[in-house]
Amino acid sequence: MINNFKAAFRNPFADMLYFILIISEKCPICGKIIDAYSKVDLSLILDNRSPNHSIADLIKNYMGRQYINKPNCVCGYRGNLIEEKMFFTIPEYLVLDLDKGGKVVFDHQIDLSAYIEKSIYPIYPTKYELYAVINREVNNDSNMQFVCTIKEKGQWTFYS
Repeated sequence: MINNFKAAFRNPFADMLYFILIISEKCPICGKIIDAYSKVDLSLILDNRSPNHSIADLIKNYMGRQYINKPNCVCGYRGNLIEEKMFFTIPEYLVLDLDKGGKVVFDHQIDLSAYIEKSIYPIYPTKYELYAVINREVNNDSNMQFVCTIKEKGQWTFYS
């Protein structure tokens, strides 16, 4: 998958916007990796249906261990496996897609160091500064429009 990514995304935007996520499925008893695969994406799609979560909390929920219904390990375990996600590469600019949902508390700095494969840790920056928010809104005519708030010279400016 990584070789395919390198061949398909040889352009100046790949390092700026795309990331590779490694997803592994492990046995909770013996720790054996049952399956592993990679995902290339442009944004993290975060579930924000619960109100008043911070961006850091939403990323922690997305990246955190989850139990998946794929039983049977060679050690004899017959139950849910643990799915873990880890960044293999991270982009220069992090794009987050906040699915329709509750209000979000915007962190002004996001640190991904806990979610990065340690072998690549020194290569990539791990902290992101918030400097733009784009919202999708539906107006009275049921037309969709986008509005943007951008941080310029320390001041937030709203653009409709």
